[in-house]
Amino acid sequence: MANVKIIQIFAILLFPIIAEAQFYNRLTNNNVNYNDSTAKVAIGALSDSLHQGKSFTDLAFKYSQDPGSYKQGGELKPNTMEGFVKEYKKAVFKLNPGETSLPFRSEFGYHIVQLVSRKDNVFVTRHILLRVDP
Repeated sequence: MANVKIIQIFAILLFPIIAEAQFYNRLTNNNVNYNDSTAKVAIGALSDSLHQGKSFTDLAFKYSQDPGSYKQGGELKPNTMEGFVKEYKKAVFKLNPGETSLPFRSEFGYHIVQLVSRKDNVFVTRHILLRVDP
């Protein structure tokens, strides 16, 4: 009986997180609810498509689950990288303008980042995000 209560409490605590991920996915063109393994396969396929010459902006518009940037082809406003998760910053700092990162995982899901430009400490990046359900 104690196990049932623990599962019920866990479900109550976890539901808002799952509901949030599903809510954000519905705000983009990609309504797929990924788990870790399916997101890893999908982001790998997107990375392969980029290496075969597919347009980053087209893929971001079609597949990215970031509601704030997918309509702009994944492009974010110029910024100093403050407030970004460490995995994102680490990927960006390794890139030269025009280069694209390998897929990587953060607390939000799987990303691919492209550095569009860098002037002093201001970066313009594009990214594709596949959110992962907890």
